[in-house]
Parts: sequence; C-alpha cells; structure tokens
Amino acid sequence: MKSQVDQQIARVTNLNFICDESTDISNNKVINLSIIIPPFGSFFLENIPVDDDKLDSDYLIDWFFNAIHPWVGDDYFESIASLQILAIQ
Repeated sequence: MKSQVDQQIARVTNLNFICDESTDISNNKVINLSIIIPPFGSFFLENIPVDDDKLDSDYLIDWFFNAIHPWVGDDYFESIASLQILAIQ
C-alpha cells in the first residue's frame, strides 16, 4: 500500500499537506503529517512525538521541511500547493 501511495504522490505536481496534533496511547503529544491527493483522499505520512517545551514555530517549520523532503526533494516552494496546520498548541 505504501508504494502505491508513494506512486500517487510522485504523480502530483502541487501537494496539499495537513499537520495536526493528537495524543498516542500513552497520552504523549504527537504531530501527524498527512497529504491530500484529489480524487483519492487523505493519506497519513508520518507522526512524531513532541515535548511541549519544543513546540514552537521554529521547531514546526524545521520538522515540516525535514518531514516532506522525501516527497518534494529540494523543490519545496514549487511542490507545495497548501499547508494546513490544525490545532497545534
């Protein structure tokens, strides 16, 4: 399944990313990264645990660009159509 999703991502020229926050089963805060590929829907890509002390805008920006690198390479601004950040505090 992962290889099929990666193939679909490779075909899309403008990527739509979504970041949100949740807790894992141990009640630790995690940041989730997903991508929307019309007409296929939303696909989960990655999540990472994060400490509240680290969670600031600089941390989120660094994490985001590192997380999407496998899908966009160094063409960040040519590949990203949108980024939604939902309720990360």
